[in-house]
Amino acid sequence: MLHHIKSLDDLKEVSIRVDRSMEVRFPTLLPSQMLDVYRPFLSEDKRQTFCELNNVITFIDDPNDAEYIVPSTRAVKTILNLNKFHQRQGIVPLCNGDVPNDSALCKKWQRLMADRIDILRSEFMEDSRAYCYEHHITDIPMSLGMLMMEIPECGFGVTTVHYSEIVRPPISFENGLTPEVAAKLGTYATRNDVTIFINQYGRCYLTHSKYLIDELKRNGYQLYQNGMNVPLSSGEAIMSADLAARWYRVVQDCATYDKKCASAAKRKKDTDKPLISEHDDRY
Repeated sequence: MLHHIKSLDDLKEVSIRVDRSMEVRFPTLLPSQMLDVYRPFLSEDKRQTFCELNNVITFIDDPNDAEYIVPSTRAVKTILNLNKFHQRQGIVPLCNGDVPNDSALCKKWQRLMADRIDILRSEFMEDSRAYCYEHHITDIPMSLGMLMMEIPECGFGVTTVHYSEIVRPPISFENGLTPEVAAKLGTYATRNDVTIFINQYGRCYLTHSKYLIDELKRNGYQLYQNGMNVPLSSGEAIMSADLAARWYRVVQDCATYDKKCASAAKRKKDTDKPLISEHDDRY
């Protein structure tokens, strides 16, 4: 739906249209507090205007027509700007967790919000890749994938004898490539033999290989200087059995890889030693 909008007519077609009123509900509230009615106030001074709040946009093209509600994306704002809409202050429905009470409209709104997430993720990855290209940060070989575990976007649960918590990635795509987020791209941090790093697409990984750090450096990664939490570096246990098994395999593969790298480094060091001359009086 939101992926393919090209014009104002396209935008109107995918948006939630409200002409006189729309019944909304708040799923998190008690049944007696759930329902409300939104009534747009259509007037001539609101022609070609829009309001935005909490990543939701409501806009009015023709006051004699209706008001339209749509999730906020770059494409939505571009279309409104190209059609000379100007922003104003006002009420923005569906921006505080409320959804249309009509089942068909509710499903449409949920699809629109899911589309927005997909679009934000795609835009973030494109922006991150462009940023890393400019700063000479490249991705490490895919053949080393067995040495790392990705931190899911939703995070994962860990527990110790003292506490339990949800470990989340140190960056999120939902607010875009802010300066704070950009500063973490292509960086890594290490604690107690566990390393966390953030690749050129903004994805976050954990590894237990010290030799993988050398590979990161060769691809332009730098040590993050402002402090970054390193999950699984303080004896935490992963709650998910599947994820715990995945991390166990990563640790084992890292041990094998590091052992091979250490042996190769030793052989190279021995090979590079200067030969002792038979005429050297010191010997």
